[in-house]
Amino acid sequence: MLITEDVPTEILEKILLNVDLQGVARCCQVCRRFHDIIVNSISIQYRLELAVDGFTDGPPGGLTVGDRLRALRDRRKNWMTMQPTSRKVVFSQDRDYASPARVVRMGAPSRGISEKESVYTGFTVETSRWNAEEDVLVFELESPSESSTPHLRFLSLATQESHSKAFKHTVAFDEFPNYSDGCTVMLWEVFYSYIGFMTRTRTGDVDSLAVYDWKSGTFILTVTSEDSFGYIFPSERYLLLVYLDEDLSPEFATMSAVDLLKVQKQGGDSGLPIEFFVDTLDTNIITCHFLTCYFRLLNASRGLSVQIYFSPKVWHPQGHDTQVPFHVGDSRLLALYFNTDDDDGVAMFIPCATIMWHIEQAEADPSKDRVEWSGLGVTGTRIVGHGQIYHDNFCGMTAFVQQNTFGPTLSVPMYLYNFTPSFVRKCLADTSVGRAPPGVEYSSQSECNDPRFGSRQGMVTKLPAYRVEIPLRLLVHPTHPNDLKMTGVVPWDDGLVIFFRPVDPNQQREYHILSF
Repeated sequence: MLITEDVPTEILEKILLNVDLQGVARCCQVCRRFHDIIVNSISIQYRLELAVDGFTDGPPGGLTVGDRLRALRDRRKNWMTMQPTSRKVVFSQDRDYASPARVVRMGAPSRGISEKESVYTGFTVETSRWNAEEDVLVFELESPSESSTPHLRFLSLATQESHSKAFKHTVAFDEFPNYSDGCTVMLWEVFYSYIGFMTRTRTGDVDSLAVYDWKSGTFILTVTSEDSFGYIFPSERYLLLVYLDEDLSPEFATMSAVDLLKVQKQGGDSGLPIEFFVDTLDTNIITCHFLTCYFRLLNASRGLSVQIYFSPKVWHPQGHDTQVPFHVGDSRLLALYFNTDDDDGVAMFIPCATIMWHIEQAEADPSKDRVEWSGLGVTGTRIVGHGQIYHDNFCGMTAFVQQNTFGPTLSVPMYLYNFTPSFVRKCLADTSVGRAPPGVEYSSQSECNDPRFGSRQGMVTKLPAYRVEIPLRLLVHPTHPNDLKMTGVVPWDDGLVIFFRPVDPNQQREYHILSF
């Protein structure tokens, strides 16, 4: 009879590399030999530590497994000790347009991603959006003449030329079905192959969203409401619409998941975009066919409007960047902002994986299409006061920066929170036995303690995180601390972007890109 002592170590190592992570943890406790193989195997340790950090392995290249493991550990150490490996300063004039336009890809030394800067001449750019995974850069360009409207231009990030997969290289604002004379363009975003284009009527009483597929050149959906609403695309298949419903309860908001595959099929058959009206979204027999799931979200501050933000899908470098040892995992956060009449309120953070899990459950069993706050909220979200966070964007990282008072200040600590589940569990284990690095803490809950929230003051939400204090040395301008003041901090996959605004309005703003 064959026993484990007869099996060569190399064979056991290969077997363990194909065991799930919980199985590896159990095998580590079976016997001394299994324990030693797991602890001493660089390949197994690399796989375990990738999972703990929430990362995925990179493409085959010239790096050994040992090189990758060292890079992974160095990156983790730099984050936990807040020791950036590089600082890039980008200067910007305080103006509403750019010509020529500069696009800076931030470098990541720990992952071997080089910095890249591209300059686009011949354009006067009002705003821009991009999606690195789709290799698309979209410029909003000023009107070429008084009789025309601004337009969107689709370019390739890699080649800086017109995007080869775009059905049209230029789309004018007046081609969007929700654009009319006198309306205000509230915002537009690019997600996957979609452009979401939001407008408000001249009288300010109706908001409208048009969804454009820039690869096929079709408008697939319009959404209209007499109240403000927000939207994001958590995946290529689904659109999330979030809105307040005073008829149901001022204490709650609704988030509905729209199946875009069904929308495109129906629209393709008719040749026209499907029309949704938010006021009748879940009661209209026709639109209900396209809805997969509804979420009831707590409007803790009784906000008068709600917005939702979400970063694009995490970028996996291609081409010359194929030596990248590992990729940041796709465990992003949805951020919802409930705004009060004084433009304040609360922010709610929900893992995208939680939302997608409920959507998948509803797809498999339509009786599970209603997700109440009681089944989601207290343990599955994190709610904080608006004034406590910097929330310009998230760049794919499951993190936000929080301060302990309202308004930017250096008088109290600022923290970087990360919600990657596996790493949070490791942080809890390390903290419990005293192995966590100085300054790293496990955060089990958040208390919304602003007295402006009335009966909701003191509300606790328990989505766990780990946090690390951002040291003062990073928040003070390194050479002109009295002339440039920190106004915001935004995390990205491999570092922090710190905003400095000059005391003298005639001086340039500075963006300090810190890489870890």
